[in-house]
Amino acid sequence: MPRFLSPEWAAAVTAVLSELPPTDASSPGPGAHRTSFSVAQLIHDVPGDLGADGGLLATVLEVSDGRATLSVRMPGGDGGLTDGADVVLSVAYEDAAALSRGDLHPASALASGKVRVRGDLSLLVAGQEILAVAGAQLEEIRSITTY
Repeated sequence: MPRFLSPEWAAAVTAVLSELPPTDASSPGPGAHRTSFSVAQLIHDVPGDLGADGGLLATVLEVSDGRATLSVRMPGGDGGLTDGADVVLSVAYEDAAALSRGDLHPASALASGKVRVRGDLSLLVAGQEILAVAGAQLEEIRSITTY
């Protein structure tokens, strides 16, 4: 069973995303029809056993030529955790886990200030649309993920 935010978990999510048909990322707004973009989730208060130095790590959803991948970035790697991201979300580990499990709705998290966002919001919508298309397959991963 993959641990939430582990490289194995990110690989399982990417495997699901790789089976999706290419997307045109056609969301409304300035980012509409972009074929390449990335959405980073900067997660703080991460448990130490996940290897996050200083309690920080990031997940990065990258869409390139209609294909999506998810990676986990740890501090100390090449560049910063969110370098190159078009959108950056900042969220505590517990809230990120609740979002992943479906216990916290993204709109509620934004409205309550549990998630802070900077960057092109239309690309955030496009990223959510990609994850929604993969919904059933990602539910299988959620069911075997440990938190």
